Amino acid sequence: MKKSLHLIKRIERKANEVYVYSSDDRIIGYGGISKASPLSNFYKTSFTYSGHHFEYSECAIMYEKAITFGDQISADKVLDCKTPVMAKRLGRKVKPFVPKKWAEVRDQKVPKILYEKFTQNSALKEWLLSTGSAVLAEIAIQEPTGRVRYRDKLWGIGIGAYHKDIEKPLEWHKYGDNFLGNTLMTVRQTIADETARQTLNTNDKTMDVIGGHTEDERGRSEATIRFVVNDVNQLAGYQYSAVTHIRHLPWYIIYYNNN
Repeated sequence: MKKSLHLIKRIERKANEVYVYSSDDRIIGYGGISKASPLSNFYKTSFTYSGHHFEYSECAIMYEKAITFGDQISADKVLDCKTPVMAKRLGRKVKPFVPKKWAEVRDQKVPKILYEKFTQNSALKEWLLSTGSAVLAEIAIQEPTGRVRYRDKLWGIGIGAYHKDIEKPLEWHKYGDNFLGNTLMTVRQTIADETARQTLNTNDKTMDVIGGHTEDERGRSEATIRFVVNDVNQLAGYQYSAVTHIRHLPWYIIYYNNN
């Protein structure tokens, strides 16, 4: 843990954010106001949502906030925003504002916005999927002295890299809701499921999943055949050149020569 804590401190001093902590990388944290993290709503990336072009998910969220309460003037201003900071300031001025109503709309709209952000940018999509099953959390930006420069108890976990419970995810609920982190994990799972289905659909067109041979390949003495099995023990007697784990599925693609 000392090594991982040192990593936290080094990264935070360098980039004002923390994107990896814990020795086995199961937990990925990030500072919500940092431009460096793709997880942040302040990360610049172009995408289309609700018929409009956005360069920050923060802007899309604040646009939805304005539209929800019929504040078209603020909505139009958000569309013209050049920075997420400007959009956030406008979002705070939306009128009339009803917290309970916004909470309901936010829970529905933010996942859709983040889905568009990551699926319309292949590099970001792969980056998000590469986090695997890691816990995602927005942390407070905190100095080594303990002073917190920024925290969000709703969208983040409300504590920083130097807090005594930073490496105890089960304790985070005491300090913040981690709405953004939880939403990101939901979006990640949705994209992972879609990717898995697409992989299976592609495989179904080229292989007989049960027998392991396509109709055209049967009877040939030599061939390179691709098929899917649920248990690598089924491959006894086969010579295979590669075994590749399919992301998010307990299956394998096997390449082998049946000579």
